[in-house]
Amino acid sequence: MKFPRPGKPRAADTPAAPDSATPESQRLCPQCGATISTRAKTCMNCGADLVAIAKAEAAQAKAIAREQRVEAAQRPTRIIVIIFTAIVIVLFVAIIVQSTRQSAIAALTPTVTRTPTRSVILPTATARASATPTGTPTPVPPLEYTVKNGDTPGRIALLYDRTVPELMAFNGKAEDDLIVVGETLKIPPPTPQPTHTATPLPGAPTPPPANEIVYTVQAGDTLSGIAEKFKVPMNRIQERNAWLKDIQSLRVGDQLVIPVGPTPTFTPGPGGSSAAMATPTPLVQYPAVRLLTPLDREIFIGGSAPILLQWLSSGILQSNELYQVEVERPGTETISFRTRATSYHLLADQYPATGDANRLFKWRVKIMRQTGTGSDQDSKFRLVSPISESSFEWLDTVPTPTPTATLRPGERPAIIPSATPTATP
Repeated sequence: MKFPRPGKPRAADTPAAPDSATPESQRLCPQCGATISTRAKTCMNCGADLVAIAKAEAAQAKAIAREQRVEAAQRPTRIIVIIFTAIVIVLFVAIIVQSTRQSAIAALTPTVTRTPTRSVILPTATARASATPTGTPTPVPPLEYTVKNGDTPGRIALLYDRTVPELMAFNGKAEDDLIVVGETLKIPPPTPQPTHTATPLPGAPTPPPANEIVYTVQAGDTLSGIAEKFKVPMNRIQERNAWLKDIQSLRVGDQLVIPVGPTPTFTPGPGGSSAAMATPTPLVQYPAVRLLTPLDREIFIGGSAPILLQWLSSGILQSNELYQVEVERPGTETISFRTRATSYHLLADQYPATGDANRLFKWRVKIMRQTGTGSDQDSKFRLVSPISESSFEWLDTVPTPTPTATLRPGERPAIIPSATPTATP
């Protein structure tokens, strides 16, 4: 028999402690909402596979996280694209606004039109006249130039005696814009200068003498037609009207003093003849034709393309006046023809043969007037302008370049003629 140790109660005498264990955690079924254990794999209420549902939720969470990471990675790229698109739109709108503004300015720019008038000045003792510019010269249409390989705005401007700002502004370009091969540029024509005539003070004109009449130029009149109408030589009309130096300056509304008196005759002295004593009839002269292209001593390489000969009009030619063009090269027949155009294409068949040393071409332009028909039924022409001449070389290979000095703005390059062997006597 065992006795209990003093101070320690027996197990049988110790009352049972209440069940204080922590209850198992619970959750809700995602299918039916019933309360189930967190370790349960199948819902006892609806029989849903909780493991499969949990895997599906985990996969969905991973997909959402993956999309968020992709979205975060693409956000800078999208911002850059949006900024670039905005910049392009702003530039496009600015270009449209600038173009509209220039069109509006051009539409609002007034055009000044001058009405040419001339008054007849008759010689008097007290008359005083002041020279005032009148008349509107006939505008010359702009030329067109096709940009070739190696061309620059400075070279083209130098070719036509213009400045780069004038050339680029006339074609709607900035001074530092680029030009491309094949582009067509318009060359600004020279600024026409108004003619000067004398305008009398009030009360200055006096009635013309009895052997003179005042004629007002009508539409369609020409100086030759007026001379024929009054049976007066054309040179006498020009001598009487000192301002009429160029027949092209005659305008509708101009007043001409026509000397209708008899033409003075000359009595030859001893040993003389009436032909020698008579005053020669002056010719109506045009200024010299200005040759544009090619430049003097310009060099062309190869015969694959024609060469354009181009010159500037010296005025409005009459129906019996033509340009006579002559192109010559040593050892070949001179090309000569008459035309009313201001250009001529020298075709590739005129290209010198390989090995031909004569490659210098000279070309000249002059204005001729038809004066009648000879006994052989051929037309007769008379020279009425100075002869303009220039030259160029048509080579088959590029010449060896030689060092040249730096040109100043507006200065033309110096032409060094090729050495020609001189025969020793």
